[in-house]
Amino acid sequence: MTPIQLTPWSIFYACASLQGAFLTAVLLTVKKGNRTANKLLALLTLLLTLYLTDIFLGKSGFFYNPSTTIRYDLAQVVKISLKIFDSGGREIRTLAAGRQSAGTHSLVWDGRNEKGEPVASGVYLYRLRAGSSIAARKMLLVK
Repeated sequence: MTPIQLTPWSIFYACASLQGAFLTAVLLTVKKGNRTANKLLALLTLLLTLYLTDIFLGKSGFFYNPSTTIRYDLAQVVKISLKIFDSGGREIRTLAAGRQSAGTHSLVWDGRNEKGEPVASGVYLYRLRAGSSIAARKMLLVK
């Protein structure tokens, strides 16, 4: 009895990045008997217009009261929104919304929600939307 091969095909995905540009390739390989055929399904180059630096939270990656600074760079004038979310995905606060110029920007989060109430210690996510680009990072609030 011959073993049954359920997937006579495979997909290879590769992504490489270099200073704000990403190259992505998707390759389909189909095997039939001793023959193999390869087909390049997609080859994409994406140039990023948004460069988001790592958050500056000190050596341990934690931040203690009263606040932390989120820094980011924009390559051009663009409409942005910077929001804070808790680990459950609930929006905690909007730090900025509107058009911003190209260059380096920084915003301060004081560990408070939209109502001005202090939030609990825990993992939080900040998400920056700039035009069609989105970047997100985690941060840990320890009180």
